[in-house]
Amino acid sequence: MHLGDGGGVSGARRVDLPGKVRGAGRLARFRPRPHLIGGRRTGPAVRWQDMTHAPLPVPVAAALEAANAGATEDFLAAFAEDGAVDDWGREFRGHDAIRAWSDAEFIGKQVRLDVTGCHRTDGDTITVSAQVGGNGYNGPSDFAFTVSGDRVSLMKITG
Repeated sequence: MHLGDGGGVSGARRVDLPGKVRGAGRLARFRPRPHLIGGRRTGPAVRWQDMTHAPLPVPVAAALEAANAGATEDFLAAFAEDGAVDDWGREFRGHDAIRAWSDAEFIGKQVRLDVTGCHRTDGDTITVSAQVGGNGYNGPSDFAFTVSGDRVSLMKITG
């Protein structure tokens, strides 16, 4: 099983579970980590309910895993310095703005994203459908990630 093979997305690297990342830079050290439930390892932190998904670029997989792990610094590292989150039309640009949004509405609410499907919507954009859980919004949602180089330039939450 793999989270990404680049599949036409500029700058993406491949991640195999349990994985090796091919590429350079900070995300080259990204390794999918098993999450802990009840003190036992249960599998990768990004769980797939539908195995007929499109491969995820490394920065997208890193952002999803970091969110599920509650790792704000790792989540921010997946974004370009001028990257943005568009949460239903509200835009948060740059790491400071993304951190403030995430602390209030995403990782700060112990978000849990169980990916149910993925599909490419454009050359540099991949949409991830997920069942969202945690102490904030709960229910299905779509996240459109635009990747530039080896970072996420935009994560747009739609529905």
